[in-house]
Amino acid sequence: MDLHNLLALLSVVQIVATLVLIPIIKFVLDTKIQYEKERFMIEIILKEVEEIKQKIKELENG
Repeated sequence: MDLHNLLALLSVVQIVATLVLIPIIKFVLDTKIQYEKERFMIEIILKEVEEIKQKIKELENG
């Protein structure tokens, strides 16, 4: 295999790797962002639930 063919093969490998890796990386990042958003929302909801429980206790105790 001469140098020209080797460079052509490496170019094809690079293009295929780019076409495959970019969507995979984008999917992983999007999934991580969605996970972080959901985790943040759960934390907010749990905090609000605790505040509501505290207010109910205060109302019960008068």
